[in-house]
Amino acid sequence: MKKFISLISAAVFSATLVLPQTLAFSAAAEESTLEESTVFDAAAAEANPFQATGTANTLPYQLRFVPERNFVTAEEVAAGDVVIPAAVYISGSTANRFGSVMVKYDAFRNDEKTDSVYFSGISTGDNAHRTSEKKTYNSSQGTFTTDYVPYCFGSVYDDEYDSNSPMFTTREYACDPIFGSTITSAGKNKIKFSASFYNSADERKNGVKKTTKEFVADVTVDENGNGVYSYDYIDQSSFQTITKTATLPRYNPDTPEGEKLPDTCNSVMWVAGTSQLKDGAEFLGSTSDEFPLFHVNIVISKGTASGIYDVQFLTRETVGANEAPTQLTSNKSKEFPTELVGTSIAVGVDSVAVTDSQQDNVQFYTDSNTNIIRATDFASKILADVTYT
Repeated sequence: MKKFISLISAAVFSATLVLPQTLAFSAAAEESTLEESTVFDAAAAEANPFQATGTANTLPYQLRFVPERNFVTAEEVAAGDVVIPAAVYISGSTANRFGSVMVKYDAFRNDEKTDSVYFSGISTGDNAHRTSEKKTYNSSQGTFTTDYVPYCFGSVYDDEYDSNSPMFTTREYACDPIFGSTITSAGKNKIKFSASFYNSADERKNGVKKTTKEFVADVTVDENGNGVYSYDYIDQSSFQTITKTATLPRYNPDTPEGEKLPDTCNSVMWVAGTSQLKDGAEFLGSTSDEFPLFHVNIVISKGTASGIYDVQFLTRETVGANEAPTQLTSNKSKEFPTELVGTSIAVGVDSVAVTDSQQDNVQFYTDSNTNIIRATDFASKILADVTYT
């Protein structure tokens, strides 16, 4: 049976896009589903530690941002916000145990951060995202039914799914920048949060119980649609009263009272910090990417200008000062080498000219699944005429 091959690269283009030019691609090895699958898979399993379960990890892990689609028409974005569900996967050897995963990402256009594309609706494998309806999943570990969102470090024993009590920290809901308390609406153009603190150095020294206070602040909306608020607090080092000003992304003044306010949804940290995972976590399934690490929505704002928008994982060079970058660590706190593969969304783009392009990060997929075919499964380079529809 003939297999059709599509191209996923640094920019993924919309329907009717034809790339008639000859392109040269090179990449590292992983997996294929060609018709000679029996022979090829046996050879790949021997040579490829990403596919051969139980072997040492001699190649970097790969963190992948995978949206359900990579294009939005001009008509769609003119009519309103467009929401594209996506998931983040880890690909690599299943031989290692993981202690933590930090994932940070943002949207860019022409390498400049953009507010036209943002993120919403993070869904992780913890208790906070359990559903009222149980679903049945078929996996390499057997069939199981659960109301959890299965994720790559969960487990299945005797057909029972266990989330392993994961510890997730996300930017799903806004928190005040001083105390880290969750912010809720206090009515139109108002927010509130509770925090505990010492009023003086003597209180802390003498073990006096902390004061708990509900902070309420007025919110104004700036020209970018972000909420701006200020509040006074007692600094816990100097015990001086300080005024803090902070922002809320895409603030809705009419958020019902008591409802949590959304944050940027662009950061997720998982830590194997429970008794069940004290020695680190294994992957759920026969491959590391049988289940995602988490789900999140990519939102393209109404009226976004036509162009290619990139979702990039943040590295040591691109995170803010004193912030941890995207990284994967073992149960021994050793950082794993990691290849970061973002994605791109074409907005209102009908055609793009590409000529004689050589890229190291190109990935091929068959039409039946998303298992990656790497260039060096066959040779150091593939020379191909590519048509994308």
